[in-house]
Amino acid sequence: MYSNLHKLFYNLNHSFSCSVSVFTQLEEGRYTKPKIAREQRICQYCTSGEVEDESHFLTECELYSVHHLQLHSYIINTVPSFKLLTATQKAIYLLTCEDNKIILKVASHMEKCLGIRLEHRKAAT
Repeated sequence: MYSNLHKLFYNLNHSFSCSVSVFTQLEEGRYTKPKIAREQRICQYCTSGEVEDESHFLTECELYSVHHLQLHSYIINTVPSFKLLTATQKAIYLLTCEDNKIILKVASHMEKCLGIRLEHRKAAT
């Protein structure tokens, strides 16, 4: 089961990395002509005014706030120090954690958020 969980998480993590890099303003702005400055690549899905990068998408974006809260509450019950981490540290923890239960929760979280993102983008076009 351990190797199957890690294989699932690896595949989702890889899909997540590819999908998010396509969707986030950070990546889109990098390849537009003319190139958009990093600090101007603001999330268009919430009102935070933050640069939309993988960390913002995975831990902070208001569009997924209910799902972030559910995931973070679960992890804080297991790893109380998680609440003390910065958004970037949380994203790194979520993408590198080796606890099987947390891996499943993170995989489910990523899948939900990507689904919401795709639906939101479809509705906007």
